[in-house]
Amino acid sequence: MAEPNETETLSKPKLPRSRVIVFALVLVALASIVTVLIFKFSGGLVPKNIQKQVNFHVYYPAQDKMPAGYKVDTSSFRTAASNVVLFSVYYGSGRSLVFSESEKPSGDVIDKFNASAIPIHTEVNTAVGKALVGAYGSGKDLRTIASLPITNGPWLIVTAASDINQADLQKVLQAISR
Repeated sequence: MAEPNETETLSKPKLPRSRVIVFALVLVALASIVTVLIFKFSGGLVPKNIQKQVNFHVYYPAQDKMPAGYKVDTSSFRTAASNVVLFSVYYGSGRSLVFSESEKPSGDVIDKFNASAIPIHTEVNTAVGKALVGAYGSGKDLRTIASLPITNGPWLIVTAASDINQADLQKVLQAISR
């Protein structure tokens, strides 16, 4: 019987290709689960330093519930004043919705704002409250505006270009959650 040569005795046994593929898929699945858990338990897209600066939980649209092409700009979160958070959702080529979120004032303040800023409006029911959507301004300054006092939460005002697709805006508003 022939003696094995050095390279035969030193080589490691190879795993079957199917095992390597299964192992890689398991690693990808585990990485995905860890990423989801990190977002779920770390407050999601809102930077911790922003969340700590306000007296309310920051609401934003869930990425998977918005229309195709709409994306929360995670780098846009900032505080504009005491207890006011601003952030953007981008869509199209360089277009955006601007979200202003603040501690909810009394119902009278919101009612007066809605009556003066968007007297003609449509209502959009969402999981977090009823939004009023209308137009604000005139001429080249005409904007779409949505006022959403969140039930047991903050007050959200969303502004966008006047020509935004209203069905898309409705989907974005309905995607807002905690």
